Amino acid sequence: MAAESKETPFFIGYAEIIDADIPVPHSAITRSLTEHVDDADGSTEHLKTSSADPKSCKQCRKNFATREGLEEHFAQSSKHFYCQRCSQHFTTATEYDSHLEMAHHFCTVCYTGFEYKKALYKHSQKEHPYCDLCKKAFSSQNHLDAHLKSHAHVVGTIECPAGFFCRSPVFLTRGDLALHWEAGRCASELDRTLVNIRVVAFDKDHTFINPERLPIHDRTDLDVLSRGVVLGGGRPQKCMLCRRTFKTGTALKAHLQSSVHEKKIYRCPPHEEGCGAEFATLSAVMQHAESQRCGVDLERMWTAFDSLKEEIVGV
Repeated sequence: MAAESKETPFFIGYAEIIDADIPVPHSAITRSLTEHVDDADGSTEHLKTSSADPKSCKQCRKNFATREGLEEHFAQSSKHFYCQRCSQHFTTATEYDSHLEMAHHFCTVCYTGFEYKKALYKHSQKEHPYCDLCKKAFSSQNHLDAHLKSHAHVVGTIECPAGFFCRSPVFLTRGDLALHWEAGRCASELDRTLVNIRVVAFDKDHTFINPERLPIHDRTDLDVLSRGVVLGGGRPQKCMLCRRTFKTGTALKAHLQSSVHEKKIYRCPPHEEGCGAEFATLSAVMQHAESQRCGVDLERMWTAFDSLKEEIVGV
């Protein structure tokens, strides 16, 4: 009998709900945790709060008549990631899921709990697509396949022409390399504007550049607007170009410094069987091509990129 208990979920009521394929709210998970955790004296562990009033939620500015009401609020609200077993808050769903898995042997795919860690691993390997190297379960085979192709498992082979002068001279994709240049991380001191200028100058076959979108949009006005943003005060500020409101001056400044208002001079090349989609950056058009969302000739795109990269870096 002891051996059987290791293989079966100890949150039986919750496991039955999972088996019935009924959508289960966050509250069911937290209630399930609470129902099965007792203090040494046999009483159920109560919720703790950092607020001066034990029946008040500071974050949501709500008061409750009882602690049970506050506990129900934490269980039901999408704003909270709370483990009632530990009386502990988490800032993100990822942190919360990781806690459930590591501290309480919960499967973060189907939220079935187990008494022993070994039973959780057996369940994950049997019931879900599973990465043995990372000890991680996934909700679908597609997600596992994407994980296996990610930086976690694939060694980058795309080299930056700046070589060992760069902190990260090797990349997984050419789109990643282009983003490295645009973000100003390259030892060559490239940035997005300089990348655009050099691609326009050297992309003679217009594999990346849409000639109908030339000349390049002058960033002078955007830079002037960015320098004029008031960072202090904490008051909402509006972008003068798109009229979008930002909560802080820092957020507005980042918006103006991004490629949002720059002309989309790049396109997925129709003459290379591409879809003609337009982009504001080289990294975006390369990431689009490498995702293989359309029928663009990826080998030709790679060849064209490789022929330009030394001109872009200036070596």
